Amino acid sequence: MKHKKITKDTFNPKAFTFIDLGLPSGRLWATENAPCFYTYDEAVDTFGELLPKGSAMVELIEESTCTWNDEKKGLDITGPNGNTIFLPAAGYTWDSLDVKAKKAKDKEGHYWTRKPFSQTTTRYLYFSRSTYPLILSRSSLGFSVRLCQENNHAFVWHPGYEPYPTPSEHGSDVRLLLKVEGLPMPYLTAAWDGHNLYTFSTFGYPDSPWTSFPDDIKIESWAILP
Repeated sequence: MKHKKITKDTFNPKAFTFIDLGLPSGRLWATENAPCFYTYDEAVDTFGELLPKGSAMVELIEESTCTWNDEKKGLDITGPNGNTIFLPAAGYTWDSLDVKAKKAKDKEGHYWTRKPFSQTTTRYLYFSRSTYPLILSRSSLGFSVRLCQENNHAFVWHPGYEPYPTPSEHGSDVRLLLKVEGLPMPYLTAAWDGHNLYTFSTFGYPDSPWTSFPDDIKIESWAILP
């Protein structure tokens, strides 16, 4: 399936799954990239505060174990708690639309941060078989985007046995972060409609409702996501 480029009007944060890597800041990182490439201005305009700060990218690299994955062509990043995300070496383009001129695919990764250096240059994460958290590039190039949520520790956690909150009178689902036992990743995002829990795939298509869990999966606690 070919995914379309996200714009400010079509961006839906609920479409992304975020996990805790056990970083000192408590930041949560998305499990997959935003589809396609973006110039710096496009990335800031589309993703806003979910585009990682420069300090967030430095923390991700310096506080984690980073290993080049030769089979998948990219960087495995394992956090202090053992959870792992994968950053594809997707390369880059001369602009965000010129995908036919993609450079260094499967060899290099280029990921924007929210830290401009000048009117025409921006700091970004570069990696091949080595990693360089904040180097400079022209803001007009098309780079990858990996989203980041700030401060997981600010969430108010409730025991798993407590009832979920009631959706608003407008019919909006309640967005939850679940801490679970029995899965490779201990955190899942879900929506509660008052009757069923729905998990979300990376690009926002709801799976079948979870009316019950297998015996080996247990919800330890839950928190309301903004």
